[in-house]
Amino acid sequence: MGDGIADLSQIVFGCASVGGRVSKRDSLKAMSLAFDRGVSGFDVARSYGYGEAERVLGDFISDKREQCVIASKAGIQSLSPGPAVRVAKAAARTVFSIAPGLRDLLRRPIGSAHNPGNFDPDSIRSSVETSLRELRTDRIDVLLLHCPPTTVATQDDVFACLADLKQQGKILRHGISVTPEQLRSVDWPEVDAYQYPAESHWRGPALWPQVSGLRLAHQLRGGGTAAMQRLLDKQDERGEERLGDAEQLELLLRGPIASGYCDAAVVSMFTPQHLIANVDSFNAPKLSDDRLRALLDAAIEDDDHARP
Repeated sequence: MGDGIADLSQIVFGCASVGGRVSKRDSLKAMSLAFDRGVSGFDVARSYGYGEAERVLGDFISDKREQCVIASKAGIQSLSPGPAVRVAKAAARTVFSIAPGLRDLLRRPIGSAHNPGNFDPDSIRSSVETSLRELRTDRIDVLLLHCPPTTVATQDDVFACLADLKQQGKILRHGISVTPEQLRSVDWPEVDAYQYPAESHWRGPALWPQVSGLRLAHQLRGGGTAAMQRLLDKQDERGEERLGDAEQLELLLRGPIASGYCDAAVVSMFTPQHLIANVDSFNAPKLSDDRLRALLDAAIEDDDHARP
């Protein structure tokens, strides 16, 4: 794909939980395990981990920068945590490990620690400079506007700022992280990178984003859960052999790539067992691309709600 993106692995390490629900120590262990198994892509943002995820990733890539492809985001700023917040986070991880249900109760107040909507040129430049410093690098391979409202599509100064940062070599590609519905609803200026959730992958090609450039999909597990269950039910009804757990995981993670929905899958993964299973879906696949596409077609065909 050029600009060093040719080295991007098809599975990308998602850093949304780094510095938040996952400690720095455990995050570095997971990143190392993923890297050793061939994962070269890392997806992060200024807001992840209360603003600390980029620093953790920067520590990890410090001696392997040329072997990694880094995607980061601007537009949502996290309020910098003080020492008391850091101590509280460590305590919260212990509590959540004992009572996971409490995490949902705290999601709303935790979300208030972010300042969304910083999509003016000065804020974007400041965000990029902070990201470069935290990541300890001279460039960001892919910079995405983080969940911008559709009104940003008409802000020529924002995209001129991104083009200028690209010309300076501080970013190599720039784009937007939005939903497929947002992509279809307005005419966005031409960019060369996109990130969007995988849910519409299971709704049929008529609803897929029609874009060119680097395409990253996230939320792969959640987006296909209902369609996967319908497919398994149909296999049971027809007396067919049911997909095994590893094959189901392949369909969720590799299916969007095999079908042409995206170029790479962004996946959060931290426990060794979870991480190895995800990566092995790509390194040691059980299903061919043709089989994945056939299963996708069957899942769409069996879904009365799948077509527009």
